[in-house]
Amino acid sequence: LSYENFFKEWIELYQAKKLAPLSIQYGDYAVWQREWIKRKEVQKQIEYWKGELEGTPDLLELPWDKPRPPQFTGRGDIETVRLSKELADHCKSIAQKEGVTPFVFFLAAFQSFLYRYSGKEDLTVGTPYANRTRPELEPLIGYFLQIFIIRSKCEGSIPFVTFLQNVNQTMSNAYKNSDVPLDLIIHALNPARNPSFNPLFQVLFVYENITQSVINFNEAHLHALPCNTKTSKFDLTLFIIDHGDRLECRFEYCTDLFEKETIQRMLSYFHTFLKG
Repeated sequence: LSYENFFKEWIELYQAKKLAPLSIQYGDYAVWQREWIKRKEVQKQIEYWKGELEGTPDLLELPWDKPRPPQFTGRGDIETVRLSKELADHCKSIAQKEGVTPFVFFLAAFQSFLYRYSGKEDLTVGTPYANRTRPELEPLIGYFLQIFIIRSKCEGSIPFVTFLQNVNQTMSNAYKNSDVPLDLIIHALNPARNPSFNPLFQVLFVYENITQSVINFNEAHLHALPCNTKTSKFDLTLFIIDHGDRLECRFEYCTDLFEKETIQRMLSYFHTFLKG
């Protein structure tokens, strides 16, 4: 949303328009957050996350190609596959039928896929949340992002629609306890630290809506260019990129652990899994 706000203001300035005054500044939000975490309410939310994540396995073991290095380096790469419009529409229609968002549908599908791939019934996946909970925060440019750690108990005997509703309920509870910064949750749980992997979760899920691919400045046009930074913040990140008329699945992966061919196969299997 910060990018959208930035380009919106840029276009208005380009057209010699005056920017609408902001009711608060990002600094006001930062001050509020520092004061809020001192209140009793924050402890209730911390207790929720402690109850939700206590006893979480330290590491989600996937079929790596290489031994894990003693320290996480952040070296990475990306692989992408595009879903057919028919498959994308069908996934969204199931989400609508079950009363969940496409985000929740694909998160549940990804967690089910990880269960099949790893054989682990108890697994956690991180997912970012914009955390702009008040209308006056909407037009601000700044860092509001929160990371939810979504824990799921997967069993092969559970129908997917049941699992989908379980994930939806977990997400609903997470939204109700969204004001606790991730570092406070990690501090409260105090997991064993290992420099070779991230505590509490090593896999991230991101759902992005990209409704406008070209930004117009009257006669000038701004196009996004693909950029591969050759980095990976986690062992594995799945980006579902929703362009409205098509969906892309993109794996950002740690090259210290995975070979390119392994990730390509994993993407192909995930595509097949979605069809199933």
